[in-house]
Amino acid sequence: MTTPRSGMESEAESNPEPNGLGLGGAPGSQISEWYASKCDGDWEHMYGVRIETTDNPGWLAQIDADPKDGSAIKGKTGRVEWEYSEGILIGYIEAADGLPELLAVLGDILSANASSDRIPGHTEDAP
Repeated sequence: MTTPRSGMESEAESNPEPNGLGLGGAPGSQISEWYASKCDGDWEHMYGVRIETTDNPGWLAQIDADPKDGSAIKGKTGRVEWEYSEGILIGYIEAADGLPELLAVLGDILSANASSDRIPGHTEDAP
């Protein structure tokens, strides 16, 4: 049986680092906010976010970020390898316990570019 919390605090408020990575916030909250901002009645029927396990063990996530963007870049942040190509952001981590880290890194990439809807390294197309 769970011990009741005092007052009205949520689990996130009582534990400011629930993912244990020093990254703050709940794992996936940035991606969830980004996804909600994209949903307009049409976008979510064609694009979205997919998360799956791999057999080595690990995690893979694919995010349809900007289907009109043709740029391509790769990077590595901590244990997370990521690639952005033709509007799709893919992240991978080879660690059974790596989902929170994967979601945090991809969320940071999306949040850092929310104002322009572009991924780092993108340049505007010539007119």
